[in-house]
Amino acid sequence: MPVQTEWEQTWATEAWRDEATAWSDGVLRAHGISRTGAVEQPRLRTWSTALTVPTDAGRFWFKVNCPGLAAEAAVVALLADLAPDHVVAPLGVDPDRGWMLTPDHGRTLREAGRNDEATWTRVVAEYADLQRRTVAHGPALRSAGLPSLEPQDVATYVDRQLAMLAALPEGHPRYVDPAVLARVAAVLPRVEKLGAALAAGPVPLALDHNDLHDNNTFVPTGTETTLRFFDFGDALWAHPFGSMLIVLNVVTDPDGLDLDDAAVTRLLDAYLERWSDLAPLEELREQLDAALVLGRVHRYLSWDRSFEGAPAEALGEHAGSPRMWLELLAECLEPGGSPRAL
Repeated sequence: MPVQTEWEQTWATEAWRDEATAWSDGVLRAHGISRTGAVEQPRLRTWSTALTVPTDAGRFWFKVNCPGLAAEAAVVALLADLAPDHVVAPLGVDPDRGWMLTPDHGRTLREAGRNDEATWTRVVAEYADLQRRTVAHGPALRSAGLPSLEPQDVATYVDRQLAMLAALPEGHPRYVDPAVLARVAAVLPRVEKLGAALAAGPVPLALDHNDLHDNNTFVPTGTETTLRFFDFGDALWAHPFGSMLIVLNVVTDPDGLDLDDAAVTRLLDAYLERWSDLAPLEELREQLDAALVLGRVHRYLSWDRSFEGAPAEALGEHAGSPRMWLELLAECLEPGGSPRAL
């Protein structure tokens, strides 16, 4: 039987579910809403758990993350103030415990089968609008617990991670072959150069969702006219263009577009157009390719945070995910590599 983390064991108990239910009931009562049925727990993962709460005002979701991702509740509460039309505003949060209760907004784009070019163009454009609203609020977001990885610091961060990984004994779930570590170390000068170029570039730092895709985006409901983005547990304060890495991965999956397809170029340009007041499009394209390289480190950071406080034996099948992103970092900067290919 797989080993569970301390928090997974807690989340699986009836006592904890009763406590979370009582807190949710209190939040609902404060808004004149009543629960109408039993709370269920459809998701229990190493990094988070979620409860569904049926009410006379529709279904609500309770969510809590693992310690390394626990800032999501406070961050989303702040984002709801900055961009109330582009996120799912929590009905209540407990930032100390990382608890959050949000209304169900229906189907995601993936659930609705919305995978056409027009939909994706809308996703990246509206997401850029959300990012632009965060630009002036870095201090507040970081105070809420949003991790920060500025471009000029990425190479140093990776170097420290390589030293940590090199010290792990063979057989440790996160062990990385020395040859892989050497490949990553060999490209660090280029990572440092790209980070410096982005730091000196025209695009300011902003929120990077760091896992933006069609299953983290709700279809507008009723009279709504904008998309709503959710699941900000992986988010960080960084160069905003790194967000396009996962978008590219999703739209160019084995059943999707080719990287050289004109539709991919149009999609990326639709995103960059939202930043075109800052620099010519051609310069923004160069910035995008540099940020896509650093985006692999953003993904590594997310997995590393997910493992924070977890015993090695509890990492299970996900133990190799950080290693994968380091390998992809090296691969994209080696001869024949591309910042856009995964």
